[in-house]
Amino acid sequence: MTLDIVGHTLLGVDLSARSSDIRGALESALREFGRAPAAGSLIPRRTDPSALPSDAFVAVHAALDAVIDERRRNPSDDRGDVISALLAAQEAGLTDEEIHDNAMTLVMAGHETTANALSWTLHLLGQHPGVARALHEELRPLAGRAPRWDELPNLIYTRAVLTEAMRLYPPAWVMGRTLTTPVTLGAWTVPAQTIVAASPLLLHHDPRWFPAPETFDPARWLDIRKESVPRNAYLPFGTGPRSCIGEQFAWAEATTVLATIAGTWSAQTLAEHQVVPQYAVTLRPGNGLPMRLNLWGGPARPVE
Repeated sequence: MTLDIVGHTLLGVDLSARSSDIRGALESALREFGRAPAAGSLIPRRTDPSALPSDAFVAVHAALDAVIDERRRNPSDDRGDVISALLAAQEAGLTDEEIHDNAMTLVMAGHETTANALSWTLHLLGQHPGVARALHEELRPLAGRAPRWDELPNLIYTRAVLTEAMRLYPPAWVMGRTLTTPVTLGAWTVPAQTIVAASPLLLHHDPRWFPAPETFDPARWLDIRKESVPRNAYLPFGTGPRSCIGEQFAWAEATTVLATIAGTWSAQTLAEHQVVPQYAVTLRPGNGLPMRLNLWGGPARPVE
């Protein structure tokens, strides 16, 4: 679903006909990214001679090039999507490689992270029926429909549920940065050009900032406790000039999707299934997330 949303909103195309192939290629590419030896080599460029070619990388790059070429052959007015904006910017000096790389970054980062955030959120709701009921009460006025853009700010508890889910399971659980100047970190002096990693996962579980850090408690974002959280203690989207460019898009997308699902269904975890987190490029359920969906006031349906 999130890949389909990326296709329509960022690329301006319908990916449904090739979503299976693209998804399979992305899965393989993400596995290879996770085996990269350093943060600086997570996404080899097509022209990087040191990057070992693979079917996964070739397929992902080829699929994206096909979308860009199709849009270039059939020009139209700006549709409000990123590809239109990038092609329009080519007249200002943007190269084919830069167009491709910008679009690739958005496709790779724009669907996997949101999909994981929503999956972990449903998992947590399945373990906490009281939170699920409170969420459903906020969504009851929608009567099962998707919220409009102007209704999103009113979904305060829905936003808190997502915020707390990403505290416990931040999709981007570790972030690498290359230092441009020497930095002193406690007793350590780290020279320039060193690759360092910061972990939102560790920060989000620090009891100094989050009392009872292992407890799923969306209300902590609705009362006075929120005011005591330092600025950089919660950063599921990073911080500073390299923070996620799609943060506001992701909030709107995740809130809309969760409101649409949770307004009709409640998720029930299966007691016999032990979820094992997989710490790859993103934090995802490594052995799947089988659940049972219960129609509010109706029968249950098993799904994965």
